[in-house]
Amino acid sequence: MMDFGDAFHSLTKGMDEFERAGSKKRKMCSVTDAQSENEIIENLRLRHDFSKEFIRKPVSNKKSPYRPLMSFSQLVSPPYGYPAETPDLLRSLEYTKPMPVQTEVIPIFHEGHHMLVCSPTGSGKTTSYLLPLLNFAATHTKHEVSMDKHLVHPYCIILSTTQELLGQIWAECVRLGQNLYPKNGKIAILRRKHYNLRRKDESKALKRCRELRLPKETKILITTPKRLASLISKTGKDCPVSFNCLKWLVIDECDKMLESNIGGEEHDRALRTFHAQLTVILNGIRGGAAAAGSFPSVALFSATMPSQVVSWASEELSAECSDARGLVKLQIGPGDAAVSTVKQELRYCGSEQGKLLEMRRLLVSGLSYPCLIFTESRQRAAELFKEILLSDKNILASILSSEKSEAQRNATVKAFREGKINILICTDLLGRGIDFKSLMMVVNYDLPPSPTEYIHRVGRTGRAGRLGGRAVTLWTDADLLHMDAILEVMRKSGATVDDDLQRLVSAWKAKKAKQTHARTIGGVVSRRKGERRLAARVALGHKSKKTLDREKHLLRPWNPHRGSITDVPGSKSRELMMSQTSGNTGKPSRKRKHSKTSGGPCLRSPDV
Repeated sequence: MMDFGDAFHSLTKGMDEFERAGSKKRKMCSVTDAQSENEIIENLRLRHDFSKEFIRKPVSNKKSPYRPLMSFSQLVSPPYGYPAETPDLLRSLEYTKPMPVQTEVIPIFHEGHHMLVCSPTGSGKTTSYLLPLLNFAATHTKHEVSMDKHLVHPYCIILSTTQELLGQIWAECVRLGQNLYPKNGKIAILRRKHYNLRRKDESKALKRCRELRLPKETKILITTPKRLASLISKTGKDCPVSFNCLKWLVIDECDKMLESNIGGEEHDRALRTFHAQLTVILNGIRGGAAAAGSFPSVALFSATMPSQVVSWASEELSAECSDARGLVKLQIGPGDAAVSTVKQELRYCGSEQGKLLEMRRLLVSGLSYPCLIFTESRQRAAELFKEILLSDKNILASILSSEKSEAQRNATVKAFREGKINILICTDLLGRGIDFKSLMMVVNYDLPPSPTEYIHRVGRTGRAGRLGGRAVTLWTDADLLHMDAILEVMRKSGATVDDDLQRLVSAWKAKKAKQTHARTIGGVVSRRKGERRLAARVALGHKSKKTLDREKHLLRPWNPHRGSITDVPGSKSRELMMSQTSGNTGKPSRKRKHSKTSGGPCLRSPDV
C-alpha cells in the first residue's frame, strides 16, 4: 500500500523541471523587455540628434539607477518616488508623455551632476528642471533653524533675464506644484519692491514705512541676476537671503548672461552686465557654501550653447565637482539651428523705405494674428507703432519696451495672451524664453544682430512642436554683411535658401571683409560712441592673450546704425508733421491783445 508521501511525490514528479523552465522563461522575457526598451531609447536619441558628454567625470563609476524617463508613470515607482497623484496632475495639464529633453534631463537632476543643457526653443526645458526641483524642495527639511525670523533659506534659486520670464516661470511652478505647495513651502519672486534699502539722511527725517520682505518659508526663489546681485552687494554679510540650504542654482538663458562683459569688470559697482552680476552671485554662494560645507549643483539651460559658455562652465564648476558629482553637457538637436516646424521667409526690401512699404502690405493681407514684431531699438519700436496706427486705426496693436513700468509690461503681456492685442511690437526683451502658445507669426522688421538672436526670435512660434508658425525677416542692402550667418541657420533648419542669394551674399562678404574692423575685436562695431569705447577697453585692456581671445568671442555683434523711421520718405508720421507745419505756416499770425506804443497808454483790441 502506497503512503501519502509516495503518492504526492509521484504526482509532482517533473514539477521542478517545469518551475525551472518557467523561471528561465520569465528571465528571458525580462531581458527581452529590457533590450526592447534600450532599443527604443537609442532610436529616440538618434531621431532627436542627442549627445551626452562628461566634461568632468565623477570619480566613482557606479551605475546610475535612474533610467531615461519614457513615461510620467515611472516617476511614482522607485527610484524616483514622486507622489502618487503626479501622473494624473501632469495629464490634467496636457502633459501626455515626456519630451526628449525631459526624458534625459530629469534623471540627471536626480544624479546631482552639474549640467549644461542645449535644446531647441519650445522643447520643454522649463518643465524639465521645474518638475524635479519642485519635488526635491518639497521633501527637503532644514537641519538648522535660524534665529532671525526674516532670514530666507531657499532650496533652489532660478535666474532668468527679464521680469516677463520670471512671471512665466512662477506661473509654471504654481501649475506643476499645486499638489505640493504652499503646504510644503513657498514659491516667490524677488522683485524691486523687496528689501527697499533707503539712504539715511541726517538732515531730513525719513518717513517710516514697512519694508516688504520675502516669506520665510520660501523654498524656490525666482529672480533676475541684477536684483539678487544688488541685494548681495548692498547688504554684504547681512543679506536676507541665506545660501546655507541652497542645493540647486538654475541659470536660464545662460548664453545671454555670459554673452559679454563690456563695461562690467569685477570692481564695477554698477553691475551693468549679466556677467558681472553672475560673478557677484557665485561669490556670495561660495561664501554660504563654505559655512554649509557644500557647493550647490548648477544647471545651465539655453537653446544655443556657444563654446565660450562651455569653457566658462568648465573653469567655474570643475573645482566644485566631487567623487559622485561631475559636469555633463547635453545636446538635443542642432545647437545652431532654428525650429524646423517654423516656415522661414526672407523678403528683400532694398532700403528702409522699402521695409516700410512691405510692412504696410503685410498689414493689408500678409499677417497672421497674433503676431510679434521685433525691432532693433526702443525708438524704432515706438516709431513703427505710430506708423501702424496711422496706416490702420482698427488694428489692435501695442508696444513693449524696458521704458515701461513692470506693471505696464505685465498688463501688456497679459492682454496679448488673452487676444486683446493682435500685434505686439518689441525689442529683444521678448526674444528669449517667453512662451505664447497661440503665436502664429514673427516678423523681424530689423535683421537680428546675430544668428543666436535670430534663432531665439524665430523660436517664439512653433512651440512644443506646433505646426503653422511663420517667421518673416525683412532685409536691405545694409544687411548684406550679416546675411551669411542667417542663411546658414536657415539651411541647418531645413528651410529653402536661394542659391543666387547665397552667391550674392558670399561675394559681398568677401569684398567687404577687408573694410571692416570686426576682425580686431570679434564683432561688428557699433556706431554708438559709448559702445565703441567699451569695446576698445575689452580689446586693449587685457594683457593675457587667452583672456583677450575669450572676450573677443563674447562680444556682441552689432547691426549697422539705422536712422529714424519717421525720417524715411513716405512715412505717415513724416507726412503728418509736414501737413501740420504747412498748415501752421499758411495761417495768419495772431494779433496781440495788448500793444504798447512809444508814449501812449496800452490799447485794447476793438473786439474786446
